[in-house]
Amino acid sequence: MPDKPLERFGGRGVFTRELDTALLEGRIDLAVHSAKDYPTDVPKALIVAAYPCRWPANDSLVGRQGERLTDLPQGALVGTGSLRRSAQIRSLRPDLRFENIRGNIETRLRKLDTGQYDAVIIAEAALRRLGLTERRREVLPIGRMVPDAGQGALIVVCRRNDRRMRQMASRINNPRVAACVSAERAILKGLGGGCRLPLGVYAKIVGDRLQLRAVVVSADASRKIVAKVEVAAREGFRAARRVVRYLLRHGAGEILDQIKSETES
Repeated sequence: MPDKPLERFGGRGVFTRELDTALLEGRIDLAVHSAKDYPTDVPKALIVAAYPCRWPANDSLVGRQGERLTDLPQGALVGTGSLRRSAQIRSLRPDLRFENIRGNIETRLRKLDTGQYDAVIIAEAALRRLGLTERRREVLPIGRMVPDAGQGALIVVCRRNDRRMRQMASRINNPRVAACVSAERAILKGLGGGCRLPLGVYAKIVGDRLQLRAVVVSADASRKIVAKVEVAAREGFRAARRVVRYLLRHGAGEILDQIKSETES
C-alpha cells in the first residue's frame, strides 16, 4: 500500500491523532505540529495556542538533473502524493505524468536519484529544515503554485483548560503568522478540509493589509477557480468567508464532489 495516496489512509490528521490523544490523556502538555498537517476540526478539549513561526510557504520542484519546470522533457514523470500539487502543475504543463510517492523527504529524494522519477515536488520549508538546501531545485513562485493552507508554519496545541500552558505558548506566538495561517485554515475548513482537497491558499500581510489568494483546480486541470481579496489585517476570517463563498459560487463544490466520488470508488 505504500504507493497509495495519503487520503486513502485517513487524510489530514492521520499523523496527529496520537499526539492529540496524549494531550487529552495528560501524558504531554504541549504538541508541536506542521500547520498544514493539523486538522481544522480541533478536538473541543484542545486549542491551537500559538503560531510561532513560518518558513517559506513555497513548493519546490527538484529535478533529477536540477531541471526547472520548463526544462523537463515532454512526458516526464513527476512524483507527488498531493492532488493540489499535481493539478496545479498539470495546468502549467499538461504533458507531464504524475505518480504518487510516499515516504519521508530523504526517501523521496533517493527514489528521484535512482531514476524512479524525473522530478519530485517538495515543500521548500521541509528542505530547509532538514538542511538539504544544496539540492538544485526551482522554488516555485506562489503566483504559479499556491501552497497548502499553513504550509511552512508550525502550530502549538495544548489543552483548552490548561491556563499555564496557554500562557507559556502565547509568549512565542507570532500575531502576523497567526492571522495569515488562521485565515488559510478557515478557508480549508469552509470547503470541507482534508488532504483530497485540490486547494491552494496563501495569505500575507503587507503593511496593515492582509492579502489572501486561493485556487481550486480540477484533477485534470480543465477547470481552475481563483479568488483574491485584500482586507484589514485583523479581518482575516471575514476575508476567508468571502473567498469560500466565491469559490463555491463559481463551481468549487462540483470539483470537490467529483474528487470525493473518485476517491471513495
